[in-house]
Amino acid sequence: MAKLLVVGRSLISQTVARIFQDDFEGVVESDHESALEKFLAEEPTHVIIFDYDEHGDGTAEFNRGLVPWRDIKNSAESSQVIVRSGFSRYDYPDYIQLPLKLEDVRKMLGI
Repeated sequence: MAKLLVVGRSLISQTVARIFQDDFEGVVESDHESALEKFLAEEPTHVIIFDYDEHGDGTAEFNRGLVPWRDIKNSAESSQVIVRSGFSRYDYPDYIQLPLKLEDVRKMLGI
């Protein structure tokens, strides 16, 4: 049961990725630019995309997680769980706001 973490260059997303790798089994990591390729190659059951933001749409530096989320969501099977995460506040059922708790992530992923 592989899990894909899509992380950016920010210290917070890299730190959270390290925590996830220590706490979850079968974690594979990708940057935003390679996320779709890694998703298609690994066929993970769960995906968490960090640095998600919709502000500044079309401006890569402000919404690094938006494009990989769209690409992966459009390519995913219905059984694959795709979660997006960032600092902004959104009321999406598949979104978790940072800072996060591992228990909340486990619940959202169903693991």
